Amino acid sequence: MGETGSRKSETASLAQRHYGKGMDRTHLPGSWENTANYNEAVGFYAKDCLFVVDDWLLRGTLSDMERANRDADRLMRGQGNGAGRGRCSYDGKPRPARPSRCLMMATAEAVPDGLSLGARMFILPLGKEDIDCAKLTECQRHAENGTFAAAMAGYLSWLAGARGSVRADIREQVEAHRNTYLKEHPRLHPRTATIAAELLGGFTAFLWFAEQVGAIDGPRQKELFDTMVSAMDAAVVRQKRQHRDQDPVEQYLQLLGELFASGRAHLQNLSGGCPDENPQRWGWAEKTYRVPKPPTATGTTAASAAGSGDEEQAEGQWEERTVWQVQGQHIGYISVTYLYLLPAVSLGAVQELARRTNTNLPLTPKTLGRELHRKGVIELREEKRGVYTQRVNVASKRIEVYCLAPHRVLAPEFSHPWDPEDGPPPTLDDLLDA
Repeated sequence: MGETGSRKSETASLAQRHYGKGMDRTHLPGSWENTANYNEAVGFYAKDCLFVVDDWLLRGTLSDMERANRDADRLMRGQGNGAGRGRCSYDGKPRPARPSRCLMMATAEAVPDGLSLGARMFILPLGKEDIDCAKLTECQRHAENGTFAAAMAGYLSWLAGARGSVRADIREQVEAHRNTYLKEHPRLHPRTATIAAELLGGFTAFLWFAEQVGAIDGPRQKELFDTMVSAMDAAVVRQKRQHRDQDPVEQYLQLLGELFASGRAHLQNLSGGCPDENPQRWGWAEKTYRVPKPPTATGTTAASAAGSGDEEQAEGQWEERTVWQVQGQHIGYISVTYLYLLPAVSLGAVQELARRTNTNLPLTPKTLGRELHRKGVIELREEKRGVYTQRVNVASKRIEVYCLAPHRVLAPEFSHPWDPEDGPPPTLDDLLDA
């Protein structure tokens, strides 16, 4: 994934040309301009081969972008699940499904929407400075000469002869790598750990082949393996962060902070007025007005002084007064310890902001409460009633709210809400001083 000009299509074509030297950037087998049915069919027939689908991007109207996300979800989800789309023939009888049987690689300028879909992909960001153009040209020359395709043919021949023993050894290594990733990253999605472990296992098998045919020696094999392990470790961390950014709950918390910072929403204190501490953090703005001073002992007012023509005296009869004014929609309350968010109102405000940025936030108040609780964000709730809200008395009313700690949404200048794996949570004073 990367912006235009990052040479992502050229890089992907090098991998594709291991299966045929003619499949360069302009002759890749798949494209997002193809219909979803076409790409699905190629994924079925390209059994045990790499299938590059090139150039996914969001453009056009909102409906065009929704269609692009829908096509990506259909193809990538089918690939991740190993399941095809069921169909019926003209007489209504079910036809055999055509699940993807290939290893799919896609190039894109953005990541398709959806946390669940993101867990089925392994995303590798690519910048304009990440590719060495001299080495890229050298690799393209080898690909044009058929060197890559010949290497793949040799590897497949070797693999066929040693399939039984290699498969057992690789399966054992994949399981070990997967367990290591899950142990080192407790909140890592299991699918990500599996994808990373399988890629590392496949690379290990190729290194065994390269050493046995004399292409590399033992020290070089270890060097390449260590390099791959380091690269996969870094990719797993990036993938984990990507999942966190796509998580609807994390998006909800992030957008809440942006609502307050932009003046689109505000919180009130438990009496229904301005928060007692740092109201600017919670959607309030400080306004200064010039108001007339009370009449003096001689009865002089600002109006009478102005009428007398004495400008100095008239100016002295006015004073500046500073008040706090609300901004945007009221979405909850705040005390010294907790935030009390109105479930439907706060979610509606966040979803409206998400829509303005073409972001999908598929949550209802009930599912949001469940997910907030699952992630340990809910501080207080009425467990006996089996709900994720807490009834509180505010502004002479008894209402049901989500009860959160302020550091969950405070300080939108941070790149993401606090995560338990980032270390101890920041205190309220730390955030207010940031």
